[in-house]
Amino acid sequence: MPDQETTIAYPRRRLARGLLRGLGRVLVPLLTRTQVTGAERFPPSGPLIVVGNHIAAMEVVLMVVHAPRPMEMLGAGDIAAPPLMDAISRLYGFIPVNRGNLDRPALTQALDVLRHGGVLGLFPEGGIWDPGAMEAKRGVAWLSYHARAPILPIGFGSPEGALRATLMFGRPRLVMAIGEPLPPIDLPPGVPRREGLQRAATAIMDAVDNLIPAAYRQQRATITDERFELRLAVHDATGQEIPVPPSLTLTHAEALCKVFYRPAILRIFVKDLRLPAVALQQLELHPSPTDLVAALAPILNYITHDNPGFFPYRFGTPGGLAMGAGVRELYDLAAWARDSGHSLLIQPIRRYRLAGQSEEIVETMPGEAHVW
Repeated sequence: MPDQETTIAYPRRRLARGLLRGLGRVLVPLLTRTQVTGAERFPPSGPLIVVGNHIAAMEVVLMVVHAPRPMEMLGAGDIAAPPLMDAISRLYGFIPVNRGNLDRPALTQALDVLRHGGVLGLFPEGGIWDPGAMEAKRGVAWLSYHARAPILPIGFGSPEGALRATLMFGRPRLVMAIGEPLPPIDLPPGVPRREGLQRAATAIMDAVDNLIPAAYRQQRATITDERFELRLAVHDATGQEIPVPPSLTLTHAEALCKVFYRPAILRIFVKDLRLPAVALQQLELHPSPTDLVAALAPILNYITHDNPGFFPYRFGTPGGLAMGAGVRELYDLAAWARDSGHSLLIQPIRRYRLAGQSEEIVETMPGEAHVW
C-alpha cells in the first residue's frame, strides 16, 4: 500500500476495544445461544470489508466480538442509538456517517483503515427501517473498488427483540454464518460507474442473503404486492363532511401512507430525535388538526433544513422526495383545518399478500401492522 496522509489511526482505542471484546466473548455465550459457522474463512491479514444483514443491535455485537482481528465499524452519525448502545458505541468508537448526505470525511477515514490493511465492518442496507425490502447502498462497493479490499459476507439470524431478550437473560438463539470472501470490486467496461457500483452492491447483498438461515430469510421475504392508500375526511364545526379544497389535495398520499406503516421511521422522529410527533403514531385516536400541526412542523424543519437526505437515503430519491412532499401536504391541510375550525379523520390503509398466497390482506391500524 502506498504511504498516504491519514485522518484516522488504525488500530486505535486498543485498551477500550480489547476490554469490550474480551467482555463480550465472556458474556455472549452466557447470555445467548449463538452458533457461529465458517470462522475459518476470516482472512488472517490484509484489508477487509466485513458485511452483514442488519435487523437490530445484536448483529453489531456478534460482528465485533467474533472477529479475530480488530474491527473499525461504520455507524450512524446522524441519529443517536438507544442510551445503552450509544454509551457502548462511544466507548468502543466508530466512524460516524451522516447518512443521506455526502460525507467525505467518513469515506476518507474508512479508506484509511483499509489502506492500512485494517478490517472495516458495515451493513450495506444502511439501517433497519425497512427490513427485507431495502436496496444495498453503493458505498460498500465504492470502498472495495478504491481500496482493492475483498469483502467477507456474513448472514445473521436473530429473532425480533434479541437484544432485549439478551439483557433479560432470555438466552435468544442467534446464528452467524460466515461465507467465502468475495474479491475486490472491479467495474465492467462500458457500464456507467453509478450503475456498476449498484450492481456490485446488490451482488454483495445477495451473497449475504444466501447465508441467512432459511427461517429468518423467509421472514424477510413474506410480503408481496404491497400498496397504500390514505382515506381522508374533513368535517366542519357542525360535524358535516366537507370537501378538501383542490389546492390542498394530497397528491403524494400513497408515499405519505407508507411512512405511517414504517414504524421504525416514526420511532426515529419520536425516540431518537425527540420530536413531539407522537400524534402521528396514534392516528386511530383522531388527533386534532392542532396536534397534527405540532407533530408535523418539527419533522418538516428537520427534513428541510437539518437532514434533507433523510427520506431519499432510506427509500430512494423518487420515493423519499414523495414522502417529504406528502408530509408537507398534510401539514398544509392540517394548518388549514385548524385555522378554519374543522376536524380531520385520517386512515392509512395498507394492502399486501403473503408470498405464495392469493388472499389480499388489508390493514387499517399502522400500530398493529405486520412488519417485514
